[in-house]
Amino acid sequence: SKAKKNLERLKKISPQLSDDGIQQMKEELVVFIAKNSPDEDEDHHDGHFSLVKAKAEAGDASYMVELGELYLKGSGTPKDEKAGYHWFDLASNAQNEMGTARKADCLLAGLGVQQNTSEGQSILIEAVLDDRSGKDEFMSS
Repeated sequence: SKAKKNLERLKKISPQLSDDGIQQMKEELVVFIAKNSPDEDEDHHDGHFSLVKAKAEAGDASYMVELGELYLKGSGTPKDEKAGYHWFDLASNAQNEMGTARKADCLLAGLGVQQNTSEGQSILIEAVLDDRSGKDEFMSS
């Protein structure tokens, strides 16, 4: 890498420099590397965002939920509450429980959608009732 090459060059010329000169060059090199190196976390988020988006667009409901979260937080992408709600809604339509819960949260809080507490509460109540009826069917079979 460029940083390693610069360090090797520094080692070759360092016998010709005073201790103060070497220290100054090392400090300048550290500053140069810091200014010119990509932020690893940022790159990870961008790559992660692209991966999650591709899987969500391919129809994976769990990735739809994760993509909605990334949009709400602005992680790897500009913050976009409407896009976050959109992906939660798609996940909910695909019968994803977390998508349904996050859609209801958005409706209750007015995140990315006009606040509608009655619809948000209704979605949560329906989800709880569906969950209970599913357990009752499982227990009776």
